[in-house]
Amino acid sequence: MMMRPKILVLRGGSKNHALSIVTGAHIVGSLHLYGGEAVDVYIDQEGSWYKNGLLVEPLHTLSYVDAYIDTVNQSSGEAYHGMAERLGVLRLLHSKKFPFSLSREMLFRVLRQHKILAVETVVFRKGEDITLEKTRDIFTRILAPYIIRSLHGALSGVVVHTHKELVDKLQIMTEVDDVEVTHYRNAKTRSIVAMPSYRDEELYLTLPLEAQVIKYEKPSKDSRLLPLSYLSSEEKKSIHYFVRQIYEALEPDSLFLVDFVTTKRGHMVTGITASPNILSGGRFLESLATTGTDIAHYALEYYSKKQKNNVENKDQG
Repeated sequence: MMMRPKILVLRGGSKNHALSIVTGAHIVGSLHLYGGEAVDVYIDQEGSWYKNGLLVEPLHTLSYVDAYIDTVNQSSGEAYHGMAERLGVLRLLHSKKFPFSLSREMLFRVLRQHKILAVETVVFRKGEDITLEKTRDIFTRILAPYIIRSLHGALSGVVVHTHKELVDKLQIMTEVDDVEVTHYRNAKTRSIVAMPSYRDEELYLTLPLEAQVIKYEKPSKDSRLLPLSYLSSEEKKSIHYFVRQIYEALEPDSLFLVDFVTTKRGHMVTGITASPNILSGGRFLESLATTGTDIAHYALEYYSKKQKNNVENKDQG
């Protein structure tokens, strides 16, 4: 009889404390429901770990679990992420195989090499001198208006219409973070989650969501998300083919979220995330809800698949 895998669930932290607690609680309950053994750990705003109200050491805690889900920080910069990797503890809901060591600019270039529509982007690094030559180059390559986004989430995105606005905002925003500039399209952003090898399908897709925004407003975490249940069968086939093209081009081994807009030329990628925000109310969980998919169920399915592959590789070796 297969033992119930011990899955560490990290929740709390300093950035999205309340949402992380709620999301983590849901995952803990679901893991028990679907056959996992949840190890529930709260991280306070100073970074200390607690289990059952008692202070615990991250190294000790990680040493006796099989895998972990981090609702505190989906980035790869936490010290305990490296610690878990050295211990061989599998990180769930996060892909390393996806080529995200590439910048968004390079990633979109890879997509275009595979004949997949993707937005043109220009990246400015933190502290970079905002030269007239580079900003003029944007005008020759990309049509106005523009949306300027912080690459690491340090700032909210802004929409600008003129060269002067572009230069002024870039000078301010590059003092804080790396930023990218893209053409702002008057089209509603759609999001869809793709899950390889799930529910007996090679590539399982959720129902697309659409962010409801007014003209020249940028999508944000507060944008109302509308499930696109009214799509025709042809439209669904078109979107599914588009996402499959991305899957075949990038070969991810775990779930990923695609943001896109639908243009006269076809569907165009505006963003791809291999480790989407798993907090309650976000696009990822809202997308899963459209098909009744449970995040913990997917995580356990993924863990089981990884274990099976490891056993088969050992047998072949």
